[in-house]
Amino acid sequence: MRSIRGKILLIVISFLIILCTAFIVYSQITTANYKRLRTEALVSRVLFESERLNRVIAVMEQDAAGLAAAGRAYHSYARDNALRGKSILLEMMPNFVQASGGGIWFEPFRFNPLKRRVGFYVSASPSRGLVYEPQRNSAEYDYHNQPWYRLGKAAALRRCQFRWSPPYYADETQAQMITVTAPICSAENVFLGLASLDWKMRSVVSELAKIRPTPGSFILLCAPEYGSILANTMLTAQGRAMTGRSLKTLPWYSGISDASQTEVLEKRFRIGGEEFYVFARRLNNGMIFSVQVPADEMFSLIEFSNMIFISLYVIFSLMMLYGAYWMVSRFINAPIKKLIREAMRLGQGGLSVRVPEDRQDEIGLLAKTFNKMADNLQEYVERSAREGAERQRIQGELELASQIQRNILPCVFPPFPELLHSLDLCAETRSAKEIGGDFYDFFRIGSDKLAFLIADVSGKGIPAALFMMRARTILKSFAMGGCEPHEVLARANDKLCEHNDACMFVTLFYAVYDLNTGTLDYVNGGHNPPFIRRNRGMYEPLPTDQGFALGVVPGKVCRTQRVRLSRNDRIFCYTDGVTEAVNSRRELFGEARLLDTLNSANFVLKPLNDKLRVMMDRLDAFTEGVPQADDITMLIFEARIL
Repeated sequence: MRSIRGKILLIVISFLIILCTAFIVYSQITTANYKRLRTEALVSRVLFESERLNRVIAVMEQDAAGLAAAGRAYHSYARDNALRGKSILLEMMPNFVQASGGGIWFEPFRFNPLKRRVGFYVSASPSRGLVYEPQRNSAEYDYHNQPWYRLGKAAALRRCQFRWSPPYYADETQAQMITVTAPICSAENVFLGLASLDWKMRSVVSELAKIRPTPGSFILLCAPEYGSILANTMLTAQGRAMTGRSLKTLPWYSGISDASQTEVLEKRFRIGGEEFYVFARRLNNGMIFSVQVPADEMFSLIEFSNMIFISLYVIFSLMMLYGAYWMVSRFINAPIKKLIREAMRLGQGGLSVRVPEDRQDEIGLLAKTFNKMADNLQEYVERSAREGAERQRIQGELELASQIQRNILPCVFPPFPELLHSLDLCAETRSAKEIGGDFYDFFRIGSDKLAFLIADVSGKGIPAALFMMRARTILKSFAMGGCEPHEVLARANDKLCEHNDACMFVTLFYAVYDLNTGTLDYVNGGHNPPFIRRNRGMYEPLPTDQGFALGVVPGKVCRTQRVRLSRNDRIFCYTDGVTEAVNSRRELFGEARLLDTLNSANFVLKPLNDKLRVMMDRLDAFTEGVPQADDITMLIFEARIL
């Protein structure tokens, strides 16, 4: 037996468990909110930084457009002044703060019919200032076949204003570059050449490196159109090796390739064996800007806080358990043990045992409660003895009433040995309680007719049994008086409606068989239609009117129906307790299973006295011992006319 001390400690532990559960729920809510806010902050950061890059890109593109406008003006008004092209660049480049170089390039023979290549280029750097690069400004510089020129020209021919090149290495600057081009077109929209501005990837990386949400995070700038990584702020050897690689070789890239210009894409990937949260957005020029945050750094703060809180909770729980144990042992355990000893004496039969009530605390209240319990227990034992004797008496009377009820119903089969050449009949009933409301009956009317019926009284127990006795007596008296079947039901209904304050009713099927003609006159009083089997065929429903239940509404009249029976034709009658029998899965036996059993070889080939036993066995197998709520009654009639 678990001690009081153990129970109190169990209560304390339960309280701690509830407290722990509350903490877990709170922690989960807090963690979820933190993660949501943390994610939203990173999304906002990506939106802000991508917009900043978009502004830089827009400035570069607008600068390229301005340089293209200058190139168009130069083409129109200064063809004879080559130095003017250089001066244009030297004048405009200081305004292009993001550019590391710029140039104006014309199509072959488009600027001067005598010159194939006419191009001007100026580089810019903090250390050297503006430098007019001789290599790129020579007539031998084949700029027309450079990738950035071919891509820019192709875009211009498609009416695209700007075109960003893939990254490339420039020998002049000894650095990796990316170039944006703008078309130079005449007033007639004839393509004349390109204006170009270069952007050193080193400066891009230095700007991106300033974006570090966590110590281990890094930035990637990808060019999906060219399938390569433009910029990478990962400082490890793995990161350096990643720059310039084909995006197709990176299994995680397909996850961010769906990034849009309007929303930030959020996904989780494994990069180089490490879990990362990735936030990506497509820039206005088609590049993809993405922030990679290590999974162990993403929510490290809330995880650390949870660890501290758990440690404090464990210390608090241990202190509470120790304090509860000491209090229980000191002030409760000893008095309770004394009370337990007296309770054990009471449990051994000493109903006169009582304990002193001299304490004014909870233990004293427990003593008073114990003495009250002892008084109640003594009274209960005495009352139970009296009630047990009364229940035994009532049970004996119910068994006697059940025996009387069974004796009232015909139970000898075959019932009329002298008529075996003409007919045979068998019936069986099983009550859901000691006394049931179902009944059947059969009797001769004169020398040439046999009447039989099956009925089901509403309700159960003694009221149903009494109403059954009354209904059986009334029906038989009218039937023996020579009334037609419909008259029997009409007069019996009026009689049963009298003084029926309990509003009970009975459904029945009543039939009269003529031994001479083989005709069966029958009437249905709201009962289940019987089944008929003709010419050794299959059982099927006997055509019947629905009729009305007896004892409900006086003055009701139904009609008598007739069918002619041949040799070996059979009528099977039953109450709804058969079709409404249920098993442990709450499935009904139903008409389908009933017909299946009636038409089975095991049922058809059995003698008449054994057929109902076959049906009862099938019901027992289906119900699996589950107690039934309704009585079960069956009757089968067989015509044997020669």
